[in-house]
Amino acid sequence: QKQKFTAPQNKKGTIEIFYLKEFPKEDEGPFLKEERNLLINLANLIAGSAAKEIFNKLQVENRERLKELWGINQTSQIIAEGKSIDETLQEICNVINKSWQYPKYTVARIVFEDKVYISPRFKETKWGQKEYFVTIDNNKGSIEIFYLKEFPHEDEGPFLKEERNLLINLAKLISGYINNLKGREIYTTKLMRNVPNRSDEYRKSLIKNKQPLQLFFNKQIIDKYIYFDMMKYKVKEILFVATLYDAFMLENEDHFFEQFMGEIYQYSLFSLPRITGVTSAAEAVEMIETTHFDLVILMAGIDQEAPIELSKVIKTKKPDLPVYLLLKSKKQYQVF
Repeated sequence: QKQKFTAPQNKKGTIEIFYLKEFPKEDEGPFLKEERNLLINLANLIAGSAAKEIFNKLQVENRERLKELWGINQTSQIIAEGKSIDETLQEICNVINKSWQYPKYTVARIVFEDKVYISPRFKETKWGQKEYFVTIDNNKGSIEIFYLKEFPHEDEGPFLKEERNLLINLAKLISGYINNLKGREIYTTKLMRNVPNRSDEYRKSLIKNKQPLQLFFNKQIIDKYIYFDMMKYKVKEILFVATLYDAFMLENEDHFFEQFMGEIYQYSLFSLPRITGVTSAAEAVEMIETTHFDLVILMAGIDQEAPIELSKVIKTKKPDLPVYLLLKSKKQYQVF
């Protein structure tokens, strides 16, 4: 007797029964019809067992992916609270263990600017993985994960390859958060200096001076000043408004900003525009009230009404300020 069966992923198999000697004829050769039914049931059990194994595997994989997504979302929420670097890095340390396979036996450590932040019950072991990050002021940091006991071997010691990717993404989120703070400090310091631009006064002094040698230089230089004055009409300052999650997704698109800035770069005289990034409507309104921008870019995220409402507010306050909407996919064309 022979019975075929099909397992998940279209894998096929057979189960066969043989007698080693001749027996009297029954319903199917020497076999009873009940034995045929038994063979069918056995084949179904084997196929069902294979399906259950694959289902359990998919269930485990989905559970791990959900934990990883939770880790990224939780880290983004902590960063969005706007606390100090010390508080933020410590809180991240306290929660990210839940995104690994064995959270009860997982501890974390973040090192930045000679400061160390550790999770509860921290202990360095030989079962660990580490990812470095660098900030805009060239300060180096690292984020580390350790297991407190030995576990079965996976892609990277006891760690999954997805856990390595998660660690890389967390390092990017942390460095992006610190870079944002450092950039704001630099920008604020520059504003406080409030050094006036005296190029116009210097240009007038060239015209007023009537010495022969100076007249010659005036003839050579004045035209150049016209060229420099034209630089005020190029795009120098861009305000970019996006949620932390959307900004994180853009960062994963390796060439996004190069492609986005390509046309602007072509017409820039000496340098690329400076982009100021904010993550809320309140921050955006505050920035346009205190700082000059040549254009604003709003990223359309999950909340599709928010960028529309914000653009109305911006246009009310700055009617001549161009506002552009950045869509994440072609599907959003129908919405906007």
